[in-house]
Amino acid sequence: MTPNPRSKFLVLLWLVQVYVTHGGPALPDRPFNIVWNVPSRKCAEKFGVEFSLNEYDIVSNPGQEWNGTYVTLFYPQKNLGLFPQIHEQTGQDINGGLPQKADIEAHIAKATDDIYRLIPDADYQGLGVIDFKQWRPLWNRNWESKNIYRTKSEDLVRESSPDASKAEVTSKAKEAFEGAARMWMGKTLSLVKTLRPGGFWGFYLFPDCYNSPSEIQLRQGTSYDCTKEVKSDNDQLQWLWEDSTGLYPNIYLTGIFNTQPSSEQYVRARVAETFRVMDSRQSSAIPVYPYVRLRYRDSMECLTKANLVSSIQEAAGQGSAGVVIWGASADVNSKENCLSLRDYVTTTFGPFAKEMMKQAEDCSRRACSNHGRCVTSYKRTPVDAAMKTDIFDKVYEGLQSVVQKTPEPPGGAASQEHQSHEQLISREYASWFPEGLQYLHGRQGTSCRCYPGWAGERCGVFTHEEF
Repeated sequence: MTPNPRSKFLVLLWLVQVYVTHGGPALPDRPFNIVWNVPSRKCAEKFGVEFSLNEYDIVSNPGQEWNGTYVTLFYPQKNLGLFPQIHEQTGQDINGGLPQKADIEAHIAKATDDIYRLIPDADYQGLGVIDFKQWRPLWNRNWESKNIYRTKSEDLVRESSPDASKAEVTSKAKEAFEGAARMWMGKTLSLVKTLRPGGFWGFYLFPDCYNSPSEIQLRQGTSYDCTKEVKSDNDQLQWLWEDSTGLYPNIYLTGIFNTQPSSEQYVRARVAETFRVMDSRQSSAIPVYPYVRLRYRDSMECLTKANLVSSIQEAAGQGSAGVVIWGASADVNSKENCLSLRDYVTTTFGPFAKEMMKQAEDCSRRACSNHGRCVTSYKRTPVDAAMKTDIFDKVYEGLQSVVQKTPEPPGGAASQEHQSHEQLISREYASWFPEGLQYLHGRQGTSCRCYPGWAGERCGVFTHEEF
């Protein structure tokens, strides 16, 4: 079908407006980006170990800084305003302790200065991630060490209403806490969007699925799927999804997934829940960028090849705009750790990342008219015998051909050290890991998740909507 000349003109006009009104560097215009959020600059400065990320089309801030042009990660307890919190060890109130007691105006004033300092570019178009985990905005999700927020909220009610019943105290405390938590998170998002409107802003780890192996064990579950209770809780956070302009769940893996063929099911459930809440928004779609670690959460060991494929592939296969590769200071605090991570990037992750982005681009062009991302739903057996479809056939095969020609990176799956660690994990978890864990079978085939302004089965219809 011949494109309508008027549609061509409108698209061109929009592109000109974007160029004129947003002068800051934007993320590469491709269906799937892999963004580096690891402070690897320390490796070069302290130990002479350099990472050649450009070779693999991995997006990184200039100088491979933790914060910069393409991604900025705020830790509110350190560098974004005056978020209220209670010290986990001492119980001491910090910045008021409870959100319903804290000074929101003082927070906004300091947060404004912090944003200007950390993001001097008014035309910033990168990812803006707020990592605040001291308390959760829903009352019933503040358990274990976070239970102190409920206890102190109830104490506050008793001070003002000494004759209230236990049920009344809990009800009033819950209402006050959740209302204040919403105000703090909502006003913070409003501020960053006002000061840096071109950024993609959201809170890290929202939405959550609460589907780790230990959480499944606790509830005696048989599936990695998010429970009805979790989905109901996430529905109560509709205000947060509406206020966000980017969503940043995490799909970090623990060492148990070395020995269990189910990491893809765990990841699939978490990403699926993110798209569920994103699709519930009244406004247009926003990008989803799951956070990924190249090392297991509970060790310094890098992901196995199968875990690398099943985690990032699952994120891409559901239509994510990309993933953010996060690394802690501990990942780069010694020459040994720097060399181990660099070798893993060079031999395994880098080639995979480049192939993944290339195939996502090819599929978008072939199946989605260059106006959307390929979304692949497929049935899977354990990873090594995976049934693959369309775009990810080539990705999986390409990765296998790359890694078969290269030596296993230090600490990799073939090493004696890894085998010992794997056996230890197997012994530790075999006694309780849920048997018969159900796979979340999906339908086979490829569809498209269209970019804003485009519609149709193959995203070939320009809707004239504002981007």
